[in-house]
Amino acid sequence: MKEQNAKPSWKGCIIFGIINILLVLLCTKLNIMLVSTVMMLLIIVGAAVSAKSVKEDHDAGYKLSAVGCAIGVLLNFGAGVLYVVNILMGLVNMIMKFITTVF
Repeated sequence: MKEQNAKPSWKGCIIFGIINILLVLLCTKLNIMLVSTVMMLLIIVGAAVSAKSVKEDHDAGYKLSAVGCAIGVLLNFGAGVLYVVNILMGLVNMIMKFITTVF
């Protein structure tokens, strides 16, 4: 089997990370909780693919592309943290509304 040359993939990693952050912000703004499983899968897949690309690009000699993919990993983790914080803030908001209506 022939080995294919790796191509730098930093653009895809960064774009996917930015898209994940924008989707998290959009879902938060629209109060959409039905897509939470899909959002978490997108974030996990984005982080995994970016992490795999870091290793592949580094092994292929694309050092700057590996740094770009590492930034993509950080963007995906940032989207995950933002999503979890938004879910927790929504829960706190619901609890506070419940407390104010009961008492």
